[in-house]
Amino acid sequence: MRSHDREPNVPKIQRIELSDKDRKVRLILLCIFLAIAVVALAIGISSLFGTESGWQKIEANPDGVNCSDDFVFLYNFQGSGSNAAAANKQINLLYSEAVVKAYWLFTPDQPSEEYHNIHYLNHHVNEEVTVDSVLYEAFALLKQYGSRHVYLGPIYVEYDNLYFNQGDSSIAVQDPASDPELAPFIRQVAAFANDPQAVELQLLGENRVKLQISEAYLEFAEAHGIENFIDFNWMKNAFIIDYFADLMIEKGFTSGYLSSLDGFTRNLDREDVSYSLNIYNLEGTTIYPAAVMDYSGGTSLVYLRGYPLGAEDANRYCSTDDGRILSSHLSPADGANRRTQTDLVAYSRKAGCAEILLQLLPVYIAEKFDAQPLKALADNQIYSIWCEDTQICHTDAQLKLRSLLDTPEKSYQSFLVK
Repeated sequence: MRSHDREPNVPKIQRIELSDKDRKVRLILLCIFLAIAVVALAIGISSLFGTESGWQKIEANPDGVNCSDDFVFLYNFQGSGSNAAAANKQINLLYSEAVVKAYWLFTPDQPSEEYHNIHYLNHHVNEEVTVDSVLYEAFALLKQYGSRHVYLGPIYVEYDNLYFNQGDSSIAVQDPASDPELAPFIRQVAAFANDPQAVELQLLGENRVKLQISEAYLEFAEAHGIENFIDFNWMKNAFIIDYFADLMIEKGFTSGYLSSLDGFTRNLDREDVSYSLNIYNLEGTTIYPAAVMDYSGGTSLVYLRGYPLGAEDANRYCSTDDGRILSSHLSPADGANRRTQTDLVAYSRKAGCAEILLQLLPVYIAEKFDAQPLKALADNQIYSIWCEDTQICHTDAQLKLRSLLDTPEKSYQSFLVK
């Protein structure tokens, strides 16, 4: 968001004991970072909310269940004059309808009376189904980039259960992929997920799709109580935020930004309005505020993080009894929890969040880190940032970093990867 040339309130170095076996303590430690999370994108912006013609937070007023709690929407009505109130009302109406629609389209948990959603597809396998264009376009992107993460639905269920139950001290916190009872199930599901003959979402044109499931997979599913063959799970907000942003731009509302609590941001501006983003780095059990990135204009950003940064992350991560941090960043290869970096940022002024994410996943979720694909992405104007020891590595020659951490304990330098 707009920085107004003010120095950011860069937080002090924080430490969290990720291996602490007391779950209550871990949750308290998560709360320490509540003020850091999404508001790290908004340096000093809250002071602008007071005037009707300036920055305003768009509050959705939806009818029924919705996904608005996952997002922050700020809009700049500067220059709208007497039309600010009317514009605010129209944006609020559009956004309120969109957060309801997005929830129902992407949920695997509930049937919708209005849409053939993810839940409907999971319960109407091997049938031709007409879906909303937003969902069809999401499936088309998955197909374009060869992503099979959406087929890990049964494994996502196991990790979601783990996050939900992590406050129960009577349950051992163990990685499902290494649990003797669950590991064979996870490996078999991953084998199905990797096989287009076992499971494939076919695109038939004109918003028609078919979730093709083999007889062998159906028999396995019946034996193990599987209902969610497909699930966008943690990736869904990348597609949802693109839907929100594209809707607003289509209607002519091009000032401000949308941000999700889990690291996806779309700036609507077509002018060079100034924004900033805090870059963090986890080393051991210490989270360092490494630097602040300045950028401008209609940029899409994806921040993939392998650890919790705020209390709102409590249902996205957990620490195992042996000190590992688990997330739903799962490998389609074997269903295991895997990531090559603790922090990986990518951004572009030509691609949306979902497109960036799908091209970033083979680098982020892999056996080992390889910067070569990130250099190739830079040729397509998708730029990346990651940390290696004391270096903030990046692929953008025009990147503007400031407030680089410089303390006796830790200092960072900017390094362009060519």
